Amino acid sequence: MNDINLGTTIARLRKQGGLTQNDLAEHLGVTKAAVSKWEVGQSLPDVAQLPRIAAFFSVTIDELFDYRPQMSEARVKEVAVRLSNMLGDDPDAVIVECRRYIKEYYSCWSLVVMLSNLMYTAAVHVSPVEPDPAIIDETMGYYEHVAAHSDNVELIRAAKFVIAGMAMAQKRYEEAIERFEELKPAQPLEIESSLASSYQMIGETEKAIEINQEHLYWSIFGVVNSCTALLSLCGNDGERLEILIHATESVIDAFGLSETSPAHELSFHFNAATAYKELGDLDEAYACLDRYAELAARADEMFAVDLEPGALFDRLDHLFRPDADDADRIYLENTMAGLGKIGLVQMLAFSPSWADAHDDPRYQAVLAKIEAA
Repeated sequence: MNDINLGTTIARLRKQGGLTQNDLAEHLGVTKAAVSKWEVGQSLPDVAQLPRIAAFFSVTIDELFDYRPQMSEARVKEVAVRLSNMLGDDPDAVIVECRRYIKEYYSCWSLVVMLSNLMYTAAVHVSPVEPDPAIIDETMGYYEHVAAHSDNVELIRAAKFVIAGMAMAQKRYEEAIERFEELKPAQPLEIESSLASSYQMIGETEKAIEINQEHLYWSIFGVVNSCTALLSLCGNDGERLEILIHATESVIDAFGLSETSPAHELSFHFNAATAYKELGDLDEAYACLDRYAELAARADEMFAVDLEPGALFDRLDHLFRPDADDADRIYLENTMAGLGKIGLVQMLAFSPSWADAHDDPRYQAVLAKIEAA
């Protein structure tokens, strides 16, 4: 319990009050030597004395202990970066260290979230095809803890989203639906445009541009993601499929997403290929799958932090070009490194829709192209 500073606090409060060790000892009915041992950390007061000591100095027991279960944000990032640097060499050690820190700082919400993510990532590094389910359950438990007890609304929402995603990944679909439904707002509030207008009215035009650009950036991905999800729901409606693919490609081209965020194209091309395959149009299916493979072969580049924002998003350097020594940047690069390609290979190799194509030379060529990059 190195973070319990009881003796130091007693000494500080005593000196602030201009009191001697003997003054405190007489009040508590103990010896001066006992007080001296408390203050230098050789022993601790009896638990029954704690309320009397706190009352004597007019502080709470929490203030008396001066116990800090939280890390500073700078320290959180320092720990996360150090452990993420170990992912490539010793992911098992990362899991052990993450577990140790989480248990010691169980109420440091940002630390628990970052290290839970790191534990999951390490488990994938250890066993890409089938991560240890015990580790997955453990990390889910940590996210549940954050969701239930944190006082940070954004962290609660992020934790609940991850929990829902894990339920979906483990094929607990009814639970996933319930959890996602809880997170889904009744309707978008469009706070960003009003906030940007307020900044504009007080002359902070640059801030207004930045807010609107960031809102546009995420909104576009919402459109692309929705279109991509709809591809698999077209069934035998080839006309609808063609319209949807054309619309999605138009959005990607119009906003330059191939350059600003090529990773978002991957699911689109994969779902388009799968939809064409379900229709029996194998030529179009493999054409889309080839594009998927071309992008997947650039996985390390696509999942890197540095990207070209383009003219429409030129105020978003904090998203596209974080500082080279920024802790968040290093953490993201370490956790994404290598995982992108692993996931993309698995998406194809374990897709039920492509299970009957594994012996097709065209399928094998696509998979080989990704794995060889």
